[in-house]
Amino acid sequence: RDPVFGPLIVFGIGGYKVNVLADRQVALPPLNMSLASDVVGRTHAASLIREHSADPERDIQHLCQLLVKLSQMASDLTDLRGLELNPLLLNRDGMLAVDFAMDLGHPARFAIMPYPEELREWVTLNNGWQVEVRPIRAEDAPLITTFHRQLSEESIRFRYFHNKSNLTQRDLSILSHINYDRQMAFIAEHQHDDGSKEMLGVVRVWNDPDNIRTEFSIIIRDDLQGLGIGSLLMKKMIDYCTSIGTLEMIGKIMVDNHPMRALMKHLGFRCRYNMEEQVIDAVLRLNEPDSEWQRHRLESQPD
Repeated sequence: RDPVFGPLIVFGIGGYKVNVLADRQVALPPLNMSLASDVVGRTHAASLIREHSADPERDIQHLCQLLVKLSQMASDLTDLRGLELNPLLLNRDGMLAVDFAMDLGHPARFAIMPYPEELREWVTLNNGWQVEVRPIRAEDAPLITTFHRQLSEESIRFRYFHNKSNLTQRDLSILSHINYDRQMAFIAEHQHDDGSKEMLGVVRVWNDPDNIRTEFSIIIRDDLQGLGIGSLLMKKMIDYCTSIGTLEMIGKIMVDNHPMRALMKHLGFRCRYNMEEQVIDAVLRLNEPDSEWQRHRLESQPD
């Protein structure tokens, strides 16, 4: 643990060389496979694996998976002050921690909010599909790309307010790498019998710094509309924003987006025409202000 940044993940060469060879790379959790790969790839240990392993890609992937699991442990076990695995044996049969040392202490605050595993849930759609609803993560970029290609021009226009035929790498980074402290995105994901997965829809919010208001957007695949996915995702997001104390949820809807206007009415949003921007403003009160400054901030912002 660092006194300023909180939990850290440190990786490098182990065994008797740990005090001789400076081969340590440091990362802030939470880690995903991409970030873990960057950490491992910068070490002398990775070079040795590539030189001597019969299957270096497999072994490096196993190490990355271990770092991701350690990162999740740092999130789930808040009293874990330190955990050292040294040495770690890596062979064709897998990995073995020959020795370890562990220390417990007071919970520490993360510099970066970890992936909220507790928000994952399974639901059944009207067509009988078992679907996982979960927060988005960086590894979902390929799913987002495929999902976007399956959208009609009209659905894209309703979401982005202009035509956007392709997503750039910058778009994908913004959509998949989010700060869970200030943003949230839930996706509905279906896994087929062959193990392949597809994204059915996504809802997003962006919070004010003081958590007074949050602005939402939602998009569902055209061929899956009418299955209740939009209502499911919106209710999930409404419950989440209510639980973290957000006062109001707002959204802007194109005038000709009649299915979305109907969904907003069903969910209890107040909708009115914004003449200046020529859109429909949808507003839902989630919590009442419990202090004067919150009330003042809420009243000072236009509905």
